[in-house]
Amino acid sequence: MRIPKHPGEIFYDDYMIDLDLKKTDAAQTLGIPEKELSDFLLQKKPVDAELAYRLSLTTKTSAKYWMDIQISYDLWKNRHLENLKLKPFKK
Repeated sequence: MRIPKHPGEIFYDDYMIDLDLKKTDAAQTLGIPEKELSDFLLQKKPVDAELAYRLSLTTKTSAKYWMDIQISYDLWKNRHLENLKLKPFKK
């Protein structure tokens, strides 16, 4: 299984590089502080619902697209939990 990309990496590669966007301009367009964008690009901040909507409006994608990328990344990152020996709840 290949490592899924963090949504910040996808945003950087597919939008910032392709459109030659500077961090300051991208943060201003998204309406977020530059520090928040930096943390997102450095994979220190996940996509939450608010950022997903902001990204969707500025990239002509959907908020679900960004949330799905985050979920795939989070599940991969926590794949070690698959080996937990937990008992199912009893009904």
